[in-house]
Amino acid sequence: LVRDIVNNLKIAQGKTAEREVALAFGAIHGVKGPVQAVRNYLELISDLQKKGKLTLEKAVEYARSAGQSLTRVERLANRLLRLVGPRKGQVSVQDITALIQKCLAENKIFYPDMKFQFNGFDGVPTVFIEPEEFMAMIDELITNSARATDMKGQVEINAYNRDNLLVITCEDNGPGVRPDKLNRI
Repeated sequence: LVRDIVNNLKIAQGKTAEREVALAFGAIHGVKGPVQAVRNYLELISDLQKKGKLTLEKAVEYARSAGQSLTRVERLANRLLRLVGPRKGQVSVQDITALIQKCLAENKIFYPDMKFQFNGFDGVPTVFIEPEEFMAMIDELITNSARATDMKGQVEINAYNRDNLLVITCEDNGPGVRPDKLNRI
């Protein structure tokens, strides 16, 4: 799948499309977690059914959770398709605050037990960007935070202007990176 996406991107662009390839890999990485979650829910339902311990309430709960994961996969796939589709001069002046708030609202659907906070400090600039790429980046930050907090944590995103540069930070209340893993970052 990855190889096909990369080759299609190269053909569509007529050159090595490094940015698009990086975004494709990011989107594929974002799909792996929810797909694995669906597989786990289905295996759990099957195991409980075989043991005669599956209640209707549990079946509905697991099916709902699996459905949320599939919705996340669909959303990521649609975003990826928009990114690799024909270009229409999509880079334009964008309100960063509005894009981040939209992204947080969309993610609240997928992570209902998480608390999201956005702080757009004075002077958050409007910038020339491609909004889908920017939102994919914010989605990845939120997905990483969701994984780190077992989808029940708090995420705070800050945006501000420092010396005419847009600075975005993302903090969560997860345990953080283990010291022995820091060298991999």
